[in-house]
Amino acid sequence: MARNGAAPRRTLLGRISRLLSALAAPLGALALVTAVILPINQLTQPGGEVPVRLKNPDASEWLGVPGLAPASWLSVDQTTVTYHVFHLPGWLRALTEAAGSLTFLTLGLALLLIWRLLDAVGRGRPFDPRNPRRLRYLALLAAVGGLGSQLIDKISSNAVLRHVGMTGVDTPVGPPDRVDVVPVLLAVVLLAVADAFRRGRELSEDVEGLV
Repeated sequence: MARNGAAPRRTLLGRISRLLSALAAPLGALALVTAVILPINQLTQPGGEVPVRLKNPDASEWLGVPGLAPASWLSVDQTTVTYHVFHLPGWLRALTEAAGSLTFLTLGLALLLIWRLLDAVGRGRPFDPRNPRRLRYLALLAAVGGLGSQLIDKISSNAVLRHVGMTGVDTPVGPPDRVDVVPVLLAVVLLAVADAFRRGRELSEDVEGLV
């Protein structure tokens, strides 16, 4: 009876995995297209925006910060401070979307890997020898996408602030200096899962060898 009960559960898991894999593929393709469109679309705009930090944390109101460059303003959304500049050269406009483009690029590639991984699970092959490698690639994408986008945000912020002459010690804003370690933690978790899949495959092969 236990075997009969396990079969429907495996079938349900397979159906859910196939459904999720069917969703992951088009979402991954959409994310890759978005990664290309973002900088191109920004080139059609006159200016751009970059994340910054307020040197005076108490100055957190819209347009309430003195000393900004002409034709520029701040917007504050909870913990995120964004510096908007009305006029920027083309290369800077594209650079302001580089972090978002990298995020969507890595997200798209990650979703395509998830598509293949879930497809294998849906076909009853959770310990497919390629799945641990896919999980390691997912860990790499999480680290590159998360940390890389933060680095690009800092580079683009520095470039925009330098362009408008807002790099002095007495300026009210500066480039972001906070580092989000969540992508690194996610990468570590994915590496642990990859190792678990690898061990599961080895155990499955050992059991098959005994039969």
